[in-house]
Amino acid sequence: MTRIPSSRSVLNRWHDERGIVMPATLAVLVVTTMIGMVAVQAGVVSSHQTFRDSSTKRSVAAAAAGMKAAIYETNMVQPAASECVRRDATTGALTKITVGANGWCPEQVVEDLGSNASYSAVVSSASDVTIDGAVVERRKVVSTGTVNGVKRRVAAYITSATGAPIFASGTAVRSHNAIDFKNTVRVVGGIGSNGSIKLQNEAEICGNALAGPGKSVTFQNTAHLCPGYTSGSSSSVFSVPTVDQGNAPTINDNGRIGGADVFTDSPQSLWNPATRVLDLKNDSTLTLTGDIYSFCSLTIQNDAQLIIAPRAPGTAIRIYIDSPENCGGSGGSVILKNNGAIVNQNAAPTTLQLYIMGSPSIFTQVLFENSFSPDVNMVINAPNSTVHLKNDTHIVGAVQAKSVKMENSTEVRWHEDAGTLQSASVFRVYHRQEWIDCASDPTGSLPDSGC
Repeated sequence: MTRIPSSRSVLNRWHDERGIVMPATLAVLVVTTMIGMVAVQAGVVSSHQTFRDSSTKRSVAAAAAGMKAAIYETNMVQPAASECVRRDATTGALTKITVGANGWCPEQVVEDLGSNASYSAVVSSASDVTIDGAVVERRKVVSTGTVNGVKRRVAAYITSATGAPIFASGTAVRSHNAIDFKNTVRVVGGIGSNGSIKLQNEAEICGNALAGPGKSVTFQNTAHLCPGYTSGSSSSVFSVPTVDQGNAPTINDNGRIGGADVFTDSPQSLWNPATRVLDLKNDSTLTLTGDIYSFCSLTIQNDAQLIIAPRAPGTAIRIYIDSPENCGGSGGSVILKNNGAIVNQNAAPTTLQLYIMGSPSIFTQVLFENSFSPDVNMVINAPNSTVHLKNDTHIVGAVQAKSVKMENSTEVRWHEDAGTLQSASVFRVYHRQEWIDCASDPTGSLPDSGC
């Protein structure tokens, strides 16, 4: 039988335990407070770390902005090799100054970006170096971004084409962007890219294959190099020479078209001297006999032919395709389709030189969709455009562009005459190579120490 405690015994027990209620309560409060303090401290540390991480990321972006600004200002002002650009802190005016005895600009350019962010950039003098067989002018830029006291420094070489040879000796195809050749593409001569190079299917390269710094050359299926040639990566980024068309848009031989340049017209063909648009169609032909032509666009289609007449030895025809910006926002391309063809009646590829101005913001291209039979002798320089060769197009000379695409049974064969062409331009357009991280502060007397 269960005994039920009396009310007096329960009261006595309560009196015995009442002395521990207060200490227990205080202990719980202390523990709770400590947990709260730990949580607050963790929150403060996390917030501080988040703030620093954010400042670090923003300082990298600020350093990148400084790099871009330094390149832009150098391209705008065009300083000599022993000069660099100085920005006036008050007016923002850009002037040329002589580099210091150490080969660097004597002062850095500081720009306040707001929100406790700023950058400074310093540029070196220029020197000529040979990269992948071509001579380029090279400078070094060091840029520092600072956000809320957090600093990040980056450095990079910037390069520009010079008045040296336009086409690198022995290089049949050169592309600023990555290369991906497939099908039965064949190149007789070297290929070069600032990106990676991928060769697929039965692609064959009878020359050296050189990818950009840190990039690779890969082979898939039965794609291969011919015996005796090698593949690898370059130590430096090359620049595709800019196109200097000079006064070609206004001083040219366009006026010969339909006169001295015999034009067998079909009803659908179009030549508009005002807009400089040439569209050859339906078996029509145009035979060019002049030296310089300037078009906003050139289309050859439906069995039409553009014929390059026999020329005196050592002379050339230069066809410039103007930029879309100079042509009312459109055009800027060369299109061959539906059996349209270019026929060069001269053996030397340098007798036909095709220069595409292109655009940094509007897509332009050289699109050859049809087979050239026999081979067409020519050189193509399109630093801001895509060259796309399809079907059985065969070119003897050299091709270089922002992007080069080859597919089906296309072929490009290097010709040594292409290596004799030199740019008359002295205008320098610098492009950045991949940058490297530096210590937050220089480790020596030179701006690029610690990089």
